[in-house]
Amino acid sequence: MEFIKFIANNAMTFLTAITVILLFYYTKETYFLRKESQKQTQFQFTPYLSLRNLENGATFSNLGKGVALNIKVDESVQFNGQPFLIIPSIGSKENRLLYYMLKDKCALSLDSIDLPNKINITYSDIMGNKYEASFLREYEGMGVFKEVSQKLISQIMLEARSFNIIKVIKIMLLGNKLKDQPTRASLETPTSLINN
Repeated sequence: MEFIKFIANNAMTFLTAITVILLFYYTKETYFLRKESQKQTQFQFTPYLSLRNLENGATFSNLGKGVALNIKVDESVQFNGQPFLIIPSIGSKENRLLYYMLKDKCALSLDSIDLPNKINITYSDIMGNKYEASFLREYEGMGVFKEVSQKLISQIMLEARSFNIIKVIKIMLLGNKLKDQPTRASLETPTSLINN
């Protein structure tokens, strides 16, 4: 009988404890779902570059799903004393030739046999993440390069990116109407409070 009285007197405590345990479990599962969602979103925007020798010359190919932007060959790597040109973008499953600039302002592509044994590049994706890749010549295949490393070197926070995406969508939907709306700072000034 005392056991039943004890349970009746402490029912709220037991229910609160059970609620806290369930809330903790739900929070943990939601956190894991969010992390997995971030990985999938990042995968959709991640470029993956390779260096190949195609018919027209040394070519960077994007094997990833995202667009690679501002592909830069390390400045210490040059051909005939001339640096390589920056490739503005390479879309998913696209190829871009590697060019260098002659002194008479003429851009030329070159065969990968003419490249040095190791090439380091940096590039970014459309979300602002920066990547670094290294390619090393395989001597048994003439002009064939293998990837030594390809890694993320800096990452923009997802929250900042999602805020910018929301802002872009609002501008697209509302157009110039957003420009006419007062900002939060102007609403908090004393003059705007007096005028209202």
